[in-house]
Amino acid sequence: MDPQELKALDDRKAGRPMPADDSVTFEEYENMLQLPAWADLENTFLGTHDPLGVPSRGGPAVAPQEHETVR
Repeated sequence: MDPQELKALDDRKAGRPMPADDSVTFEEYENMLQLPAWADLENTFLGTHDPLGVPSRGGPAVAPQEHETVR
């Protein structure tokens, strides 16, 4: 491990928050994991949108649904 990784582990163990300059946004994190590509792949094979809200190719997180009126 490099010194920066060791410092990050020490900070984590000590309960210190990550400095904002070292962090990434949730959208950047999703892109690092290629979640939009995986969601697109699932949509292709399942023919549905992910109910957990992972957008594919920057599209809507969840497909619009028609709601029935409950009486």
